[in-house]
Amino acid sequence: MFERVGAQVGIHVHPHRFRHQFAQEMIDAGVPVELVADMMGHSTTEITRLYFGASHTRQLEAMRVRHRRRLRPSARLSLLR
Repeated sequence: MFERVGAQVGIHVHPHRFRHQFAQEMIDAGVPVELVADMMGHSTTEITRLYFGASHTRQLEAMRVRHRRRLRPSARLSLLR
């Protein structure tokens, strides 16, 4: 089924991708990694950490926070828009 659907939409679809997506969405939503590990049935959080990386949204937010600290107060307002 996954191969057929993937061929129709032009991407490689594999059931394991759903686990990675689930882990990433939970972490992005602020769920503690310990809870995500438990939900995924992992024995350690190190295994769970392999399932997610720094998402583009999290990278951008980290950059905004870092730059806000370095910018003048008037420049910070432009980042909030």
